[in-house]
Amino acid sequence: MALNWAMLSDDGARPVPLPNEKILCSIEHCQLSLDFKHQGVKWEARGNAVVSNQRVLFLRQPALPAPLPGQASSAHLRSLSVPLRNFVDTRYLIPIFAAPYYEAHVLPVRDGGLPQHVPGAPATSGLAKIWFNEGGGTLFKEAVEEAKARAEIGGAAEGHLEALPTYSPPPPGSSAAANESIAALSPPTRAAPLAAAPSASAAAEPAAEDLEAAAVARQEEEAEAQAWAQETLGAAAPSAAGDAGTDELPPGYAEACEPR
Repeated sequence: MALNWAMLSDDGARPVPLPNEKILCSIEHCQLSLDFKHQGVKWEARGNAVVSNQRVLFLRQPALPAPLPGQASSAHLRSLSVPLRNFVDTRYLIPIFAAPYYEAHVLPVRDGGLPQHVPGAPATSGLAKIWFNEGGGTLFKEAVEEAKARAEIGGAAEGHLEALPTYSPPPPGSSAAANESIAALSPPTRAAPLAAAPSASAAAEPAAEDLEAAAVARQEEEAEAQAWAQETLGAAAPSAAGDAGTDELPPGYAEACEPR
């Protein structure tokens, strides 16, 4: 973070862009308070809050006249330039009875005109508050978040991505020549012969082994049927004979049969 080091336009209302810098938003009629509590230093100013893809700036409005050659620089805040990586612990607050404001801790850069860190002492940081008296706080907040996200993505990808080669269209007729070359190198393909499907008569005709097994089974069934019939008739004949010998004649049958 640097105090009164930003290069400004002739009217002092706009910063001179750095190389590859792009302004994301600029909010007018703001109020800044920068407090280094432990060092007992505090600055206040009114002006414009600016966010770019590289830094956060505050430009005092109306601008103070530049010091004359040989004249000591004024202790008043004329401009404030804070790199995004030094703009930390940010938050946006909307009080009920006051203007919304953006709050962040800023880390001084070496020889930037602000209190420097002393070895053995707590980390030096200033508390910056920007009040948006006529709106624009949400736009400022979103611009800071977008700039920080882009910076993180760019830092992660730096050194790991290589530029793609410039595309040049192939000369006319190169596609047809390439296809002919591929066709010449590829071996010819042959269709595999299809297996002949069995005919309906061959599929329906049983094999000789199946016919022989069926005949043997039929003979065994016939033999078992004949054996069962003989056993049944043999058992029934003695029983019938015994029953015939033991039957009694009805009364008067013998007398009726005698000759007269």
